[in-house]
Amino acid sequence: MAINVESRNVPAIIASITEQQKAQNYDVAIEIIFDNSDLLFGHKNWQMLRAILDAFPASLSKIDPRILYVAGRFLGRTGCIDNAINCLQKAEIHFSQNQPLRAAKCCLELARLYHTREDFRTAYHWVLEAESHLSEEENVPLQADFLFRLAELCPDIGKLHESQTYARQALVKFKRNGDVYGQFNASRLLAQVATQIGDYQET
Repeated sequence: MAINVESRNVPAIIASITEQQKAQNYDVAIEIIFDNSDLLFGHKNWQMLRAILDAFPASLSKIDPRILYVAGRFLGRTGCIDNAINCLQKAEIHFSQNQPLRAAKCCLELARLYHTREDFRTAYHWVLEAESHLSEEENVPLQADFLFRLAELCPDIGKLHESQTYARQALVKFKRNGDVYGQFNASRLLAQVATQIGDYQET
């Protein structure tokens, strides 16, 4: 269920989450924090995120895959890599049953964590797992955005040709959806990767 938070403003999102938590509408609060997690993590207010996560009942925090996903991202950002991996793997197992895009998001975060450890082989394993989940997602705009994220990550783990493949796939889907901004970003990334490879025809 998508939650409409006015203007996607971080203070408004936080206020909505805490309001729902105080009313014990935990499912709504969880959905808000999950749907807006990229924006909240971009804000980098770790103390605020910890307070929000701590406000959920422990019984939910241990089993709800949405909380496990957000907790995994939080733990990863604050240096608790092993615990982060544990949370994200649990969330991925839950989501893989019927929510492929959310499962793919878990895989992407796992790939990023292993990248920070310079374990590029395992990072790429999770990239492939994300791709596998993504093949089950039918929403073209969401597919395009996620393929672009994979394309952005691949150069960091030494997979330049794979980055090209994902970026090209994303570009096709951005074009199909009429997403000009997405097309620009995918084309820019393709040019950057082509330069690294030495494929100047692509540039």
